[in-house]
Amino acid sequence: MRKPALHAAITIVSLLILAFPLVFAVVKIVRDPEVPFLLSEGGAEWIQIKRPFNLRSWRGDEGIRYRLRIVTEKALPEAVLTVRALRTAQVYLDERLVLPFNYIEDWKYPRSVDVKDYLTPGPHELRIIVLNENGPAALLAYSKSLDIHTGKDWEASIDGTTWGPVKQVDERGPLELTQNFPSTFAAFYSLLPFYAPLFLVCFFVILSSGTFLRQYPGPGKIVNNPLVFRWVLLGAWLLLAVNNIAKIPLVIGFDAPDHYDYISYVAEKGAVPLATEGWQMFQSPLYYLISALLQFCLKVFFSAEKVQILLRTIPLICGMLQAELAYRAVKHVFPERNDLQVMGTLIGGLIPMNLYLSQVVGNEPLAGVLSAAAIVLTLGIMRSAGPFPERRFIYVGTALGLAFLTKFTAILLIPAVMLALLSVMVRNEEPFRLIAGRLLTVLGIIAVISGWYYLRNWLELGKPFIGGWDVSRQIIWWQEPGYRTLHDFVSFGRSLVHPVYAAVYGFWDSIYSTFWLDGFIGSVAYEFRPRWNYDFMLSGTLLSLLPAAGIIIGFVNTVSRPKSSRPGLIFSVYCIAVYFAALVYLYVTVPIYSTAKATYTVGLVPCYAVLCVTGLDFLARNRYCGAAIKALLVCWAINAYFSYFVL
Repeated sequence: MRKPALHAAITIVSLLILAFPLVFAVVKIVRDPEVPFLLSEGGAEWIQIKRPFNLRSWRGDEGIRYRLRIVTEKALPEAVLTVRALRTAQVYLDERLVLPFNYIEDWKYPRSVDVKDYLTPGPHELRIIVLNENGPAALLAYSKSLDIHTGKDWEASIDGTTWGPVKQVDERGPLELTQNFPSTFAAFYSLLPFYAPLFLVCFFVILSSGTFLRQYPGPGKIVNNPLVFRWVLLGAWLLLAVNNIAKIPLVIGFDAPDHYDYISYVAEKGAVPLATEGWQMFQSPLYYLISALLQFCLKVFFSAEKVQILLRTIPLICGMLQAELAYRAVKHVFPERNDLQVMGTLIGGLIPMNLYLSQVVGNEPLAGVLSAAAIVLTLGIMRSAGPFPERRFIYVGTALGLAFLTKFTAILLIPAVMLALLSVMVRNEEPFRLIAGRLLTVLGIIAVISGWYYLRNWLELGKPFIGGWDVSRQIIWWQEPGYRTLHDFVSFGRSLVHPVYAAVYGFWDSIYSTFWLDGFIGSVAYEFRPRWNYDFMLSGTLLSLLPAAGIIIGFVNTVSRPKSSRPGLIFSVYCIAVYFAALVYLYVTVPIYSTAKATYTVGLVPCYAVLCVTGLDFLARNRYCGAAIKALLVCWAINAYFSYFVL
């Protein structure tokens, strides 16, 4: 096969791998009754009982009664009523049953009944009982001949005695917890006396950088030398780690007590638990094995509480290493641009989701840094002209295997890396036998390192991958909203004003509020919030518009001009696209407010860094614009650091 044909085949395979989860998600939306995706029809809107949005977990059945009073003036030749409910519905007209409960598996298909025989001229009451065994009881009903459409003219009741208003399913707030924090604009205004002079000083220094750096060569060695700047940033990270490690309560973090339970289980029993033995014990074991070993060593010298605090050193080290990996990633993609290397190191090292996530226990930081290491190793191979030493492929396989043994979502990275390696070897016209051997080497190493755990799952539990919501764990609970709508994917903006728990308002608000700040603040109670500097954190939401725009522009430019883009950029775009396709799938199939967390993509920090500097470089078309962008980036970086430096 000729080289152009091979490249075409690789491109087709890449697109198929990317499209598969999206196509699969669409099929599940349409057909699978386990996916509560609500689409309006017949001029009616889905409704549910009106009550404040609650962040707690719900358990058990929910039954809601809906009613509508109607008046008919004459007998009708036809009065077809169509009903859809999440998940079962029973319809009464004037207390007479006209449509019995349906099976849960059929809820996605509308049921219709002609009620003309039950209607006489005069007033009537239509009552529909909706029952959902593990989620909200929402309703959609309409009848063209009766001019009936579910909307705000309906009433709802829990007990059938006390009736109140309904709301459309896209109504989500406001949240009481969010209102306890100032808006992003109020926070930004309060810090304007700090931001304004900082920006002006940086702007004029950058604008006159030549003269300034000649007069002050010391700072010039830092800002113009990516290697030195990298060490300065790592030093700042170390200072933050030492300062914060004991100041954040042990309960802070996503399911922090359950992660401690997992670690203690391994340390005390010397075994890896099954996924069904605890709340977080479905997680892959590498992080917990390392932490258990550290706990075993530390408990000889420290109290139990201090040991738990010191276990945070593992995620903190992982967070620091992301700065190093961001530096190396941008150096691989832009070896000739010191300025972009400095910017990329700054952006990758201080991305807020990495800053706050790395300060509490959990397996995500380790999975992230191992995934990022695999990406950087792949970028290094892509940069090389060949021949490629065998050890470089061994390193890639080892990083992927360890990441996969830390969190099974690292599986998303494997096809992207394999395709990138295949592409670069085809480009260098390596023999087919050598290409196949190296790819099999990578896969073999992954299987050796992590395969035993997933094989055990398969033998013990009947499947290799067990998620937190897997039915085999028999943990029956749900969180609001409990369904998805089109509005969740086309709305955005709440996170720019009130970002705390903005995830409840839609997919993009969820991503933005957890990417650029701690949008879930580690708790669902104001009094248990972490000790972040909230004016800085909230105002940083607005400053983050610049690096966010950089990532988007870099992504769009790479996609729109793939032939002229650097291979490392195309690889970064592909990795992000795969992860976001998986995020959309998870968001649709597990419809709770905390599903779409940007922290699930923390392993893509090197990809975000290279795309961000690409986009910012595109915006900096003249020296004034470039100076303004770099000055704003300095403001953003200092703000991000101060946000999570506990005082």
